Amino acid sequence: MHTIEQADRDAKTKSQNTDASQSTATTIDIEGLEPYRTRCEVWTRVMGYHRPVSAFNPGKQAEHAERTYFEEKMGRR
Repeated sequence: MHTIEQADRDAKTKSQNTDASQSTATTIDIEGLEPYRTRCEVWTRVMGYHRPVSAFNPGKQAEHAERTYFEEKMGRR
């Protein structure tokens, strides 16, 4: 079993061997680190309170996935 540090070193070595022209300081291959990653849980506000999206029923999850987001433009002052 790999430790996180060993897996990180292996990923960096693999990245160096794959493409020596790229800087390994900015490019890290995360393949192989999947078992060590922390799952991100998305929460949203529904009916006045916050709930994790993973607790939604399938219909509500599909509805959440179809939401569109907008960027508010700055108004004049």
